[in-house]
Amino acid sequence: MNGPRKDAVEVAVAARAELGEGPVWDVASQTLFWVDILVGHVHRFWPDKGVDVAVEVGSSVSAVGVRESGGLILALQDAVALVEAADTNRALSCPDGLAAYDRCTATGRLDARRLPGPKIEARQVRFNDATVDPEGRFLAGTMDWHEEAALGSLYQVGGDGTVTELVDGVTVSNGIDISDDGRRLYYVDSGLGAVLSYKRDPETGAIRDPQRVVEVSTSDGTPDGLTLDAEGCLWVAIWGAGEVRRYRPDGGLISVVEVPASQVTSVSFGGRDLQELFITTARIGLDQVLLAESPRTGDVFWLHTSTAGRAAPRYVG
Repeated sequence: MNGPRKDAVEVAVAARAELGEGPVWDVASQTLFWVDILVGHVHRFWPDKGVDVAVEVGSSVSAVGVRESGGLILALQDAVALVEAADTNRALSCPDGLAAYDRCTATGRLDARRLPGPKIEARQVRFNDATVDPEGRFLAGTMDWHEEAALGSLYQVGGDGTVTELVDGVTVSNGIDISDDGRRLYYVDSGLGAVLSYKRDPETGAIRDPQRVVEVSTSDGTPDGLTLDAEGCLWVAIWGAGEVRRYRPDGGLISVVEVPASQVTSVSFGGRDLQELFITTARIGLDQVLLAESPRTGDVFWLHTSTAGRAAPRYVG
């Protein structure tokens, strides 16, 4: 093969999101949750119906996870919060009478209960990407509002609400995922332009010995969200390049997914066989000329892959 294989995508949701992020597939309901960060919307997409519903949370919201109870866990601007199953189903239900590929915004607001920690200085940082680890804990990172200083951290929130700081000195905390055996954590600090690999203790979640496994030069884009597939390979959204790149665990590039939107933010596997790759993108910061040249910017895309993903773990709290 001469260079990495290149694949193209189709539009799943014509969302025109300002800062689409955080796609998470819920196996039980066969729906995709995702967020529009600065608009403060949590979305739910039904691929079989082609319907996407959004609801406000009263804050910016950077990430969403599914709880064992059926509710949600959210990374808000300055707090982690829980949503009960009944409130999730009430606010994010699929309305009757919508045609395929319709979108709507629910009335009211998603009722989220803030946890006491982690406590952050909201004038300097905000929460960004997050995930649930295989043991059911929530990992959420913060970023410098100006994306310049190493003011952020990566936190672990246990099912009982216990907070542990795993990493400090982070500029822009981004994609997080964990190997099947639980002994390796992959993590993006976009300020470093790299994907880091940490050794990990599954029992405590503690991490150590970071190694750079993927380097992206500033002229080639910025690594953003990521996910692992069932073969242990990394799918990394490359902001500024209009691509998702698949890497071996040692950092070797395997293939490239081309996306008709330069600001690619994150990825998640879904669908009945976990072979649909969902991709979020963003319009933020682009002028009208650039938006006219890339009219699909801000949409959610999907691609059928030959490699399956893995079911997202659920938060135990």
